Amino acid sequence: MKFFFIISLLGLVALGFGCATVSSISQPKPAQTENQKMRSALAEGTILRVGDMQSRTYQSTGSARILRLLDQRFVLLLSEDFQIDQGPQPIIVLSANPNPLNFEQAQQGGILDLGPLHALSGGQVYDLSKDLSLDRWHSVVIYSQAEQTLFGVAGLQAS
Repeated sequence: MKFFFIISLLGLVALGFGCATVSSISQPKPAQTENQKMRSALAEGTILRVGDMQSRTYQSTGSARILRLLDQRFVLLLSEDFQIDQGPQPIIVLSANPNPLNFEQAQQGGILDLGPLHALSGGQVYDLSKDLSLDRWHSVVIYSQAEQTLFGVAGLQAS
């Protein structure tokens, strides 16, 4: 009888731990899509700079905007109609040059590397530093790191 009681007790304890483990696991929340991030930024942000994409070596269309969010962070948005041609390793940067025609000109005065382009088309959001000095950056440049050529440039103007 004592043996049966101990086995039953162990079974209940094991069940209890199993239930506790299952109930304590939180389900991961799905990541916000680029479109959700973009809509959120547009709803809560103030547009400070805008510019239309101009083609360089590759075809590019759409626009770029820099916004300040309520928490004082800056974000760069590429419009939902943004599109560039397929090319090797597209990188997105802010450039001090307002209208670079080639890679060397884009680097004059400095660049702020935002990393690889998220996609060849569609709305995209890039987080920028709270400490960003907007007066320093005059264009958004997408370039091929492999070829050192420009896909396109959006000269930024005050909104």
